[in-house]
Amino acid sequence: MSSTQHLVISLSTAALLEDRYKKAVASSPAREIVLRAFAQCRRSDGEIWTTDAYKIALDVGVENASQYVGHLVTRDYGEEIEKVRERYYRFRDSLFYAYVSARPRIFQEAVPEQFELE
Repeated sequence: MSSTQHLVISLSTAALLEDRYKKAVASSPAREIVLRAFAQCRRSDGEIWTTDAYKIALDVGVENASQYVGHLVTRDYGEEIEKVRERYYRFRDSLFYAYVSARPRIFQEAVPEQFELE
């Protein structure tokens, strides 16, 4: 495969991941915070304990994080996370997890300056 073909594949993959990110977040700063909190709390086995993620979301002003998790598991928001068992979730796609972790936030103003959200 040529370097041009690799570049085209990379760009199309990035565009698909961006579309998925925007579908998951939609127009909700709170949903973006919860999604990114989940990425921040992902353990080496890929699981996310909601207690950890909800604390991060609460610290930056999202009081009802479970409501947004309920959105993120549905088709309307891309089904990007899935429930593993009670209080444990995981990203369906590790590439999407990496994209969420690396991508700058859409709603920069949603997180107060005194808090750091990766």
